Amino acid sequence: DAWPILRGVAGAKGFPIMLMNHYGRGVLYVLAIPENVSDLYNLPQPLLARIRQYVSGDFPVRLDAPPLVSIFAYDNGSFVVQSFRDEPVDVSVAVLGQGLRLTNVASNQTITANPPATTPANWRSVSAAARTTFTIHLEPHSYAAFRYGP
Repeated sequence: DAWPILRGVAGAKGFPIMLMNHYGRGVLYVLAIPENVSDLYNLPQPLLARIRQYVSGDFPVRLDAPPLVSIFAYDNGSFVVQSFRDEPVDVSVAVLGQGLRLTNVASNQTITANPPATTPANWRSVSAAARTTFTIHLEPHSYAAFRYGP
């Protein structure tokens, strides 16, 4: 009785990618892993963003990036973004809270926040906590550490 919350289509066949069900006092998510696990690297960025959104829940830092980019968050207001890609990439990081600053730990450079998104609300909109979004540039096979705060 699980609900498919993310679905895919291949040819004329549909299949669940992520399922959700209420269990006890929580919610259980099931991610369908392809037979060839390396196919996960071929998922499109919008789908990865939705998977990350469900998996991270109310986690303080969220990543929107293409495959082969990872985030490692710590509980002291800092995180590391690492690219395993062969080309440079710009990624989006959304930090819980408004009007926050983001600083590169190695260079002490302050990253400017993106303007707030103006997405019109509709009946399907889910109210979510406000986040400050930043765009980060990463070179191939590199990582950068950041700290955030007021």
